[in-house]
Amino acid sequence: MAIVMLLVGLRIGEAVALTRQDVFEDRILVRHTWNRLKKGRVLPKSGSSRTLRMPEGLYALISERWSQFPDSIVALPSANGTVFIARNFARFLNQACSRVPHVPRVTAHDLRRIAATRWAENPDVTVKEIQDDLGHGTPNLAMSVYVLSSGNGRRVAPSRLTDVLPGVAPWEGAPVSDEQT
Repeated sequence: MAIVMLLVGLRIGEAVALTRQDVFEDRILVRHTWNRLKKGRVLPKSGSSRTLRMPEGLYALISERWSQFPDSIVALPSANGTVFIARNFARFLNQACSRVPHVPRVTAHDLRRIAATRWAENPDVTVKEIQDDLGHGTPNLAMSVYVLSSGNGRRVAPSRLTDVLPGVAPWEGAPVSDEQT
């Protein structure tokens, strides 16, 4: 779940509301979000669905998880094959980060910021693409929160990317301690 959120920038409610019908080899359809107050699926914040690109290799990871729970309709099943609970996911993130020295607390929304920051680091990705992938109505939020304009182009907004990655994505080149292995 953390990997999917980190790579595609889903909101926690969007990740909870995903079904297998929303996930394809080349894309993810975000058609609903989970509303914890209504205890059900509702339209996303933007009011309409959006399509996210499927990063290379991610579909294989997701479908491998599906093979463990063939009867589940959930796109991102929890450890027991059911819909995960956001509170449990927050606890997982805290436990993962606590295993790495000097890593601050990470929230599900931090994973979204990290995804946007990584996209912004790529000069081939436009602010409009970041806006669309995040589901923002205007580029202002993407520009003010994730990407800052600078003299000759753009620079990545300040983030705790280098602090956070060891806890949630150790494959990103961060040194792995003996305790993690």
